[in-house]
Amino acid sequence: MFPDINDFDKNDFRQLILYSWKFELNAIESLIEITSKDMEEKRKELHDLSVENLDNYIHEECMKNIIYLHETEMLAFQSFFLTIYSVVEASLDRYCEICKRKFELKIGLEDLKDKGITRAINYLEKVVDMEEIKYNDMYRKMKLINKLRNDIIHKAGYISEKGKIEIYKEELELEVIDGKIKFICEDIKRLYKYMDDFIKLIFSKKIKSYDENFNSEEFEIVESIGEFYKENRVVILKLKDQEIKIGDFMYIKRNEELIKLEILEIQLNGKTVTDIKDEEVGIRFKDKLKNTDLFYLKNKSNIQNMIKGEKI
Repeated sequence: MFPDINDFDKNDFRQLILYSWKFELNAIESLIEITSKDMEEKRKELHDLSVENLDNYIHEECMKNIIYLHETEMLAFQSFFLTIYSVVEASLDRYCEICKRKFELKIGLEDLKDKGITRAINYLEKVVDMEEIKYNDMYRKMKLINKLRNDIIHKAGYISEKGKIEIYKEELELEVIDGKIKFICEDIKRLYKYMDDFIKLIFSKKIKSYDENFNSEEFEIVESIGEFYKENRVVILKLKDQEIKIGDFMYIKRNEELIKLEILEIQLNGKTVTDIKDEEVGIRFKDKLKNTDLFYLKNKSNIQNMIKGEKI
């Protein structure tokens, strides 16, 4: 279903750009559904025909064609993914250009280094003066989706690095079979939703020179007052009006990337506790940490925000 313009604020230029984005993407979404349904119907026809001809060559030909359709479908979904990603990049670039003209900015998108989504986000944050985007889990996931896009374009979807295979499986729920990424309909729908949510986030962010209620201090600071104990991977944190519990996630920033860490253990005065608030505590993570990392704690009031941390 195509978006209804009446569902968008026509007085806000960001909403009109978002409408344009949704119009393009909904067309691709419809094509995904049509392709999936058509392929499923053809496979069923071939399967039924093969069952009726178990004792002759038709059965074997039908089974070959079913395998062929599976491969064709995966290639189609791969193409849809690349198309969606290109629309995301183009929409962000277009947003940057519109902001440049609207706010009469001297610096253009082409004046920044980097490229693609990273360049666009840098432009929106640093030049347009938009609320922070990078310290959001959606941005971290988009950076991973960018790596997936590069692997498909430059390597035809073949992955050899064990660590990357595990990350794709854990973060994007993708399967790598025989060294190659295999897309099914549910995968492309999930990736579509990730990118759709990311674009919605971008267009929901306030701009300092445009929004009257712009708040530049969006995140609360959590002060870290200890050091890493490499033997048991414990870091000491002093919590400020925050509650944490086992199973929560914290984030480290490493080379402009946000990495999610699961809290396995919380120690208070040498004893293990399941949750704590407003105390100086030791936290043990599942992952190995480095002294150069910065810490972020997920904001309980808004699950997409993270709280800035001090360098240890």
